[in-house]
Amino acid sequence: MKASRNLTTLGVVLAFDGGSRVAAQLCMVLTVRLLGPGQFGQFTVALTLFGLITLFADAGLGDSALQRLTTRPDPATAFQTGPARRRVQTGLLATGATLIATTAAAASGHLAWGTAILCLAVPAWILTTNRALELRAMERFRQSAAVTSSLNFALTASPLAGAFLIPNSIAAAAATSAGLWLLAARRLRRVTRPSDAEGLRDSLALGLPFLLTGLAVALYSRGDRLVLALLGDTTATGLYSAAYTVALAASLLGNAIQVMALPRALREHAVSGATWIAVRRRLLIAWGPSIAVVAVTVWYAEPIVRLLYGTAFAASAPLLIALSPLIPLYVMNPYLGTLLVAAGRETVVTRIAFANLALASILFPVAVLTGGALYLAVASVIVEASGHGLTLIAVKRLLGSRAE
Repeated sequence: MKASRNLTTLGVVLAFDGGSRVAAQLCMVLTVRLLGPGQFGQFTVALTLFGLITLFADAGLGDSALQRLTTRPDPATAFQTGPARRRVQTGLLATGATLIATTAAAASGHLAWGTAILCLAVPAWILTTNRALELRAMERFRQSAAVTSSLNFALTASPLAGAFLIPNSIAAAAATSAGLWLLAARRLRRVTRPSDAEGLRDSLALGLPFLLTGLAVALYSRGDRLVLALLGDTTATGLYSAAYTVALAASLLGNAIQVMALPRALREHAVSGATWIAVRRRLLIAWGPSIAVVAVTVWYAEPIVRLLYGTAFAASAPLLIALSPLIPLYVMNPYLGTLLVAAGRETVVTRIAFANLALASILFPVAVLTGGALYLAVASVIVEASGHGLTLIAVKRLLGSRAE
């Protein structure tokens, strides 16, 4: 009975995540259409940098706290009186440092003002994610998923509102910052002073492995747009990001399949131990719909782009074709990574993330300098495929010796 209830909870959590992602993609499509290639390119850079800043603001404290507090009698109180407050401290430090840096860069013309405006919302992001982490520590996963979904929706609906009023990147960033603060306003009174014996330095040391892993994943998965913005131009970044948004949205079909299949897969792993044959069968089942989505995306790339974004983004069609192989990879990799984590192989996942980052740090600049956005799309697929291959090998080594 308990196992069945846990699987139902997992399904609800995944459904929340999938629903928020669908809504987010729809809002982003409308934002792209309103802003146009150049302004959307600037907003993409701001949003990507915001994601990296939040990693430093969190400093790995959230994941390390969850790992240590779930066994305490009152994890919510332990989280609020310790890690939550320290996340606010690191968030304020990250905000101050990046605000100085981004303001100086914007004043010198090397960065859009939208980045400086958006980084003002880092403390709001910390306050909202504090609540999500607190609920997870209490094992209230449905409520935690709802908070996370509302955060994801605010990150996409708010810029849409700003772009609708004033179609430029600064307005979209300002609306995003305001939306995040509106979401976090009710959390301000929950901030308390740390009362446990663990110091900030000790907390940072415990969170460092989580920070490094998250940073590696973020840099190789989002770094393509930053490299294109730095070595190319914002218009090319906007065209590339628009195509990437469609590819990511197309992978939602495969993610919907995983929502139904993942609970059963994890149950099999927990009860009898997953086997390589069983995992391979699930991968083959998921490959079919994913390849069909890739075929449709490639065949109708130009009309899809024109329908979603208009003629201003016609140049995104070849980029969408080049990025379409990411669709099945985005379906498979979360499932394989979950199996490794469930088996206690987190260090393997970390090593794969850093291997991907090393490859991306070489391929992305070379691709942009030699062939622009199109070559960068190919390089992105190569990096993700490399990670998929390494993950597949790790899973096979883990499960290959088990009998069916």
